[in-house]
Amino acid sequence: MGDAEEPTPRVGPCLEDTAIVDESTSINLHALLEPTEYNIVDLLIPHNELEVVLRVFIGLRCLHVLEVRVRGCGERAEVVKKLYEKPEFTSIVLESNCIEVAAPWDPPLRLLGALRLVGIEPPIEPIAYRVVDRFALDR
Repeated sequence: MGDAEEPTPRVGPCLEDTAIVDESTSINLHALLEPTEYNIVDLLIPHNELEVVLRVFIGLRCLHVLEVRVRGCGERAEVVKKLYEKPEFTSIVLESNCIEVAAPWDPPLRLLGALRLVGIEPPIEPIAYRVVDRFALDR
């Protein structure tokens, strides 16, 4: 396989293929984000206590899932810290009084398991997005 066949190495499956969102939501999100100059965005998932995001790469044909991230601060940091003991989560970041854990896309079922561990049952409806990385806009 050459680079022409794999233009975005190390990205996960298309969002619509994961059952995390329904197909129409995935298509609408891609239509909204693809024309922008963004590269990677976090889709904010509704949760009462924690910040839960689905990090995606904006590809030409779809939104590719990269990982699920869960963040908690103060008393909620302990809840997030306990998530790291679960096999779905493979990285942890400590920042001041906050803790963030991440579950990568591989294998794809790990994403669903991570969401279920925080009490989120797909399909979900993201409520917002934020830019994580963008192509150079200042050129």
